[in-house]
Amino acid sequence: MLRCIQDVLSSRVSTVASERTVGDVNATLDHLVAAVKGPDKAAIIRSEVLPLLSANEQKWIMRIVFN
Repeated sequence: MLRCIQDVLSSRVSTVASERTVGDVNATLDHLVAAVKGPDKAAIIRSEVLPLLSANEQKWIMRIVFN
């Protein structure tokens, strides 16, 4: 499933690794946990995940979140 996600994302987002650190990603995950409503979580994903992380990095974030 995760390989499929990466394949789909690679045609829609950057395939070049970002300059975000583990601390940056951890802060983003903390924002997701703190968000109460679904629309708030979607806004965080749209602003902090999709435009800033590569397809491979997003795959790994999803692996963390879904497991």
